[in-house]
Amino acid sequence: MRDLAVGAGGAAPADARAFLSAAAAEVARRLSFLEEPLAVWELDGGEGMAQLRSSPPQREGEEVSYWEVTLWAAPARAQAARYRWQPGMAEREVLAYPATFALLGRIADGLVAALEEPGE
Repeated sequence: MRDLAVGAGGAAPADARAFLSAAAAEVARRLSFLEEPLAVWELDGGEGMAQLRSSPPQREGEEVSYWEVTLWAAPARAQAARYRWQPGMAEREVLAYPATFALLGRIADGLVAALEEPGE
């Protein structure tokens, strides 16, 4: 897997910030089986976007790898990917993550549920 994107559809929430805050908390709870726990990195209600990252990220020497999940309020959607970075790299790179079909389904189900039922 290089990245996984899901959408939940539905009407735009009246309060994007509250929706994103609840959805981000739900994503962190539902994806707790990943290598590292997720924490909110950025939440911008005006832009209708929230970003979670591994906290703390995995470190092997100077190399850092981490999960990143981006949420959008309208339309409700999410994208998950694993990245790596080390000194000397101009930019981070997406890692090809070895995931089984069952694991992909579990991640997708968790993301969709968080978007459809934030705070439940």
